[in-house]
Amino acid sequence: MQIFKRAISLSLIVLLVLLGTGDISMAKEFNPDTNPNLIDIYLLALKEKESSNRYNLLHKPGVIPDLETGKPIKVQALGAYGILDINWNVWSKQAGLEGADWRDPKAQDTVAKFKVQEYYDKYGSWDLVSIAWFAGPGTANNVSKGFKQGMEKKDNMGTSVKDYVAVMNNLI
Repeated sequence: MQIFKRAISLSLIVLLVLLGTGDISMAKEFNPDTNPNLIDIYLLALKEKESSNRYNLLHKPGVIPDLETGKPIKVQALGAYGILDINWNVWSKQAGLEGADWRDPKAQDTVAKFKVQEYYDKYGSWDLVSIAWFAGPGTANNVSKGFKQGMEKKDNMGTSVKDYVAVMNNLI
């Protein structure tokens, strides 16, 4: 995906030269890491990371603390984007697809795009979107405030938040 970032920057420079503006400073200021128009590229990377593009994947179950009680609850990530089963009904409703089946690839694409866009709008950073997706908005909120606690926290597969962000950055 790194090649797409470079291709976008190069395309912008070529377009400006062809248009005869002669001013390529705008292209140099283009920052693909924070450009919200790259959501589709981010989503492709997310699908690759979470499931190798398999919409029917049932991920290995895990245990996380309940946000309200703090007690451990069993969860399972579903589908191409690894959306947790406890989030699917809420997120699909928020995305305008109340009652959608998680097995529907179009529903997964719509729900993931809605949530990733929501996270990007809130955080303005693809790193923080990755943190929110992987470790939850609470961890992303803390990191956005300069706190690094939780970055070494690992999931049931042994991946830390820090490592997850690094992998996502390599994919986009």
